[in-house]
Amino acid sequence: MPIVRKILIILSIVIYLLAANACSLIKEQRFQLNQATIQNATNGMLYDVKVLHQPTSAVGSTQSLLPNRAFTVGFNHREMMADYSVITWSDNMGNSYRQQIELPKNIDRDTQPKNLTYTIFDDNTVTIMLNPSE
Repeated sequence: MPIVRKILIILSIVIYLLAANACSLIKEQRFQLNQATIQNATNGMLYDVKVLHQPTSAVGSTQSLLPNRAFTVGFNHREMMADYSVITWSDNMGNSYRQQIELPKNIDRDTQPKNLTYTIFDDNTVTIMLNPSE
């Protein structure tokens, strides 16, 4: 019985160390953000534009966005902790749209703060880009 207990303790320590290493690798893949932008690349007004980051539930929104204009919010830099985002909006005709987008990972371990930009196009697609912040 004592040998089984020692094996279980060693196995528990190994599992803990593997989990801690995996968490640190995930943390290293986080971008530092200090701006977020929603770009309307359509020829019409957009209404009730909302970006929800999951699983953190961080939200950014604007009531309306003029055609070919952008809405930018600056903040103290912080790690982008979400894995994906859900962006919703409606158009001039009252049609509602929803896109789920996986957020990029910082595989190169870039430490420069970024501007996270969502661009909504006429075909109701959304792209996401990370650019050096201004």
